[in-house]
Amino acid sequence: MERTLTTSILAVIALGSLTACKKVKDAIDGDPQDSYCEALCDWATTCVEGGSLDAGTAAERCDEATHEADASCTDAEGGSLSPDDSILLTECTDAVAAMDCAALNGGAVDQAVGVPPAACAVSSGGTDSLSTYNSARGAVKPNGDEMCEDFVGTICSKAVTCLIGDFGITEAEEALQGACESALGAWETNCKDTGMFDFSSPNRTFADSCLADIEAVDACGIFGADAYSADCASAAGDLEQIANLATSLLAFADSAGVSAEDLGL
Repeated sequence: MERTLTTSILAVIALGSLTACKKVKDAIDGDPQDSYCEALCDWATTCVEGGSLDAGTAAERCDEATHEADASCTDAEGGSLSPDDSILLTECTDAVAAMDCAALNGGAVDQAVGVPPAACAVSSGGTDSLSTYNSARGAVKPNGDEMCEDFVGTICSKAVTCLIGDFGITEAEEALQGACESALGAWETNCKDTGMFDFSSPNRTFADSCLADIEAVDACGIFGADAYSADCASAAGDLEQIANLATSLLAFADSAGVSAEDLGL
């Protein structure tokens, strides 16, 4: 048994060494190799798998955004880098493959401090490696307008579940969802117009955390102040925006025959 285990371990080590050697050989020979863009998109799409963007859309957006940010990716994929640059790139792509997902799926602080590996600083043909990294992170998630829609849609889904499940409202779920989203329409429009949740906005990392918090709230809890964490206030920019959202949500409930008093507020 020990001999079999040892043999397996050695085989894995040998396979890893062969893979590394092949990458170095490709670099020296000037063969096409994985670019910084490809490595980032492999990492980013894997991290967000199962999210609101389907895998194909996330990969397509990432490919376009990263190649627009870093022209040297095309050089690498075409095998036109110098041997020295190719070897540096291999060190970079290996480091990217080893990154965890905290910079994409973690809390606001983890996302805010996320940076590419140090090995990538000199591997992208003079291009700002951080810019390409951020392009990948932004591309595989909903854009600002989509995030505003997701935000309102999630809140309304909770509200509708509450009204139907706890108060016996008999109106069709789809009709209630539409009415709720219309009631919050002005807030959603402002969210889009101000770029509230654009990836370049400092609010965005808080929006991701806020949405996760909202998804964990019980259905009827969405009407209470406790549904909106401190990250929600940071995401919206100020408490007044959250207050406006809550007011519009209560107006929707009231139009469906459920008052704030009924909700225990």
